[in-house]
Amino acid sequence: IERTYKQQEEDSKRVTQKEVPAITLKPKKGILALPVQGKLISGYGRHKNTDFNTYTFNSGIDISAPLGQVVHAAGSGEVIYTGSIKGYGQIIIIDHGGRVTTLYAHLSKILIDIGDKVKKGQLIGQVGDSGGVSSTRLHFEVRVEGKPTDPMNWL
Repeated sequence: IERTYKQQEEDSKRVTQKEVPAITLKPKKGILALPVQGKLISGYGRHKNTDFNTYTFNSGIDISAPLGQVVHAAGSGEVIYTGSIKGYGQIIIIDHGGRVTTLYAHLSKILIDIGDKVKKGQLIGQVGDSGGVSSTRLHFEVRVEGKPTDPMNWL
């Protein structure tokens, strides 16, 4: 019995030391839900500022909504970050598995904590204007392997 136990222990170590490939989710309409109701004021991608003849890149979408309007989790997952980041203000990041994360920025209030498990549609925060934006809004990003993708391909 002792030999069998030792053999199982060695087998277990070998399995856990091997690199297990992670599966990356692919974008599919409807996998995620729109986190807040409001007007889309800026889409994903490159935008031209005609006043200055310059370009900027929006790594997500911006949705105009009233101060304090509730923000919901776009999908089920685990909260991996809450806090403040320059330019984003108060933010929440949720890991949905499959190397997919969502980011919710410019919040006035964060209603969940790091490590919380959330369900799709669960209340997680409130719309605000933190992070130096000119009006109340939610900035929403979907990232795959840390790289921004167009959220509209997931909603």
